[in-house]
Amino acid sequence: MSFTINKIKIESSTHQYQIPAVLTLPQQHDCPVVILCHGTGSDKDEAGNGYVYLANRLAAKGIASLRFDFIGTGESRVDYIEYTFTSAQRDINDVLAYLDTCPTISKHAIGILGWSQGGTMAMLAAGQNPRFKSIVTWAGSCEVQQLYDEADYALAQKQGYAMLELGFRAPLRLSLEWMNDARNCDVLSVFAKSDASVLAIAGTRDDVVDPECASKIAAVSHHELSTSKLISGADHCFNILTGDHSAFNELMAMSVDWFENTLNREARIERYWQQFLADSKRPADTRYLEAFHFDLNQRSADELLELVLTGKKKATSSSYYELADNLPEVGSLSIVTDWLGNPACVIETTRLQTLPFSEIDFALCSLEGEDTCLETWRQNHEHYFTADGKRRGYEFSWDMPVIFEEFNVIYAEPLRCPTEFRALRRKAQALSEESCREILRQATTGVLAVLGDEGYPYAVPLNYCLEGNKIYIHCAKNGHKLDAIRQCEKVSFCVIGQDDLKPELFTTFYKSVIVFGRASIIDDETAKRHAISMLCEKYAPDLIAEGQKEIDAFWNGLTMLQIDIEAISGKQTKDLAEE
Repeated sequence: MSFTINKIKIESSTHQYQIPAVLTLPQQHDCPVVILCHGTGSDKDEAGNGYVYLANRLAAKGIASLRFDFIGTGESRVDYIEYTFTSAQRDINDVLAYLDTCPTISKHAIGILGWSQGGTMAMLAAGQNPRFKSIVTWAGSCEVQQLYDEADYALAQKQGYAMLELGFRAPLRLSLEWMNDARNCDVLSVFAKSDASVLAIAGTRDDVVDPECASKIAAVSHHELSTSKLISGADHCFNILTGDHSAFNELMAMSVDWFENTLNREARIERYWQQFLADSKRPADTRYLEAFHFDLNQRSADELLELVLTGKKKATSSSYYELADNLPEVGSLSIVTDWLGNPACVIETTRLQTLPFSEIDFALCSLEGEDTCLETWRQNHEHYFTADGKRRGYEFSWDMPVIFEEFNVIYAEPLRCPTEFRALRRKAQALSEESCREILRQATTGVLAVLGDEGYPYAVPLNYCLEGNKIYIHCAKNGHKLDAIRQCEKVSFCVIGQDDLKPELFTTFYKSVIVFGRASIIDDETAKRHAISMLCEKYAPDLIAEGQKEIDAFWNGLTMLQIDIEAISGKQTKDLAEE
């Protein structure tokens, strides 16, 4: 994807200085954006130009980024002694305000990434501003007091600063105000207020920030996707200064994949909401309570969504502690998504009851459409609330308050793709969507086309299966198509449904289907097993048990891909169309 690199200066809200910055902007509308915060004494390009590489990788995936110099670093004209936690947060807010003026950048899909102390500032920003939907920390520090000792603090109390020796640049004047900020700010407590998902990454050989900080950061987040990762053998700079970029490339791949998954989710949800408002002619300032999926694993989440869409599930139950800060009301609107965050419908709350878990009877819980008797409902929900409680800090009990919410589906149109795919020129030869899907269900081989090495298209024939609006494909853990999909998720997929040679007519009687969509790797183990089992059932329906043994035998070397269909078109020869 093409993008522009723009050097800019952002006016500080104090009107006393400018913030030097670089905006890397993909050539597309409504793209997600990530703010990049550098570490102590570094600058907007970061160690070894790490942020330059990252910005280009993000842009290739359609994600904008803005990297900038904090006070006293890089091209900043302000003395470092003025740098404090307060000034850093002000600069981040000023950068965010600037991004709001950029017409092609999403106002709703905003992430933030920070390296070392930059990670500290990213966590503080996210904890104080709900607009940040996704966070990544690189060697993020839970506390930064290690930058000075008590002698430095005593000196700063006398003269207002102490000198900070970093070794890779001229010494910096570290102010007393910064030291007091570091002593008095509980970074993790502030960050715990954020609803955003976080990926905290550290190197196992980091001797500047304790690698255990990564797990602490992930642990305070209550978002279900939040996690931490360790890169084996990586130092504080992820070895970028050693000449071996393998660890840093791994770091970038993790981070780009994370933002692509989380921020594109936010962008899809907002597009769906705007589509709903336009279709239903509701006021533009109408907002939804939340966008959510059911349950704690992919297969269950998607199955429960299907129950909603078919009208079998008309209620849901939640722990009071789960919803305490965002309680629904009668008339509240919410978006229900699948596990991957693809919006599927809008529901309206019609009735609410708060009662102890033990007082929910079958007449009530049967509205959830999940269980055939009260006993199984209780077993399943005790399991759910126990697992949810571990994430949110409460314990399941039979007298715990449960919010039982009844709802109606008021909108279930699919999300329309923002891309205007080319219409078929010979409309008389077009196949209906159902005919296209039937061909996709019946055919045994399709051709996947991706953007390959050096921009050359790469088309590969393979087996597949169709389920709903998804196509499942299996492959090895490494290879050309997998590398291509990691670089560009947009793909096409072609199937020939009929191919009868008619030499006497100098033609072929054919039917073919082309699908456009976005490919992704299925990470969830349950969903991965479901997808490969679907393939087994399609190609070996009489050998299900044997097929499962084969799956188990090759499981560790197996990767499953999923194509989310955005457009389908089918065409048949003129002779068949006239029949």
